[in-house]
Amino acid sequence: MNSSVQTPSPEIDYLYIPRIKESDANPNTVYQTLLNFGIGIMDMEHTDFVAVRDKVDRTKILYYSAFVKLYCWGVNYAAHTEFHKNKSFTLFINPREFWMLLPNNNPVPRSRVNTHQLAAFTEELFAAKDDLFKKIEEQRQEIELQKSLIASFEARIANIERIAVIQTIIEQKIIEQTMDA
Repeated sequence: MNSSVQTPSPEIDYLYIPRIKESDANPNTVYQTLLNFGIGIMDMEHTDFVAVRDKVDRTKILYYSAFVKLYCWGVNYAAHTEFHKNKSFTLFINPREFWMLLPNNNPVPRSRVNTHQLAAFTEELFAAKDDLFKKIEEQRQEIELQKSLIASFEARIANIERIAVIQTIIEQKIIEQTMDA
């Protein structure tokens, strides 16, 4: 790290980190990681995250992507030079993990909810809708089962009532025969 006075970079304001594990998907962790690795990122305005979901099981989050708006990245740092030259920089977090820092060429204007968040919320709503439809179908099947059980019990009750009537008739016949005898 160069100890001279740093000049902020006018070229790169937005970073895209395509893959971050869930435990690192919060603005403070991203800020501390970028700051602690001494690559010259001095301050960030905000960080937005988008969950990348499994294509089959949409409720399962595989990893997150981060969109970082920088306030300042010192131009006298090798990481800044490499990033500007190659349009990417690999930040090795540990021997098994790294973050690719790429330019975010399509930054979303800051608002209460950006389009990435809106897309993530929409996916969650669709997943919730699918779950609700699944539950409704399960309940419909349960209702049909209950209806068939009720019909079966009603048929049994009707049979028991017929048997009771027949039994009453038989008992009356027996009583009549014993009185006649």
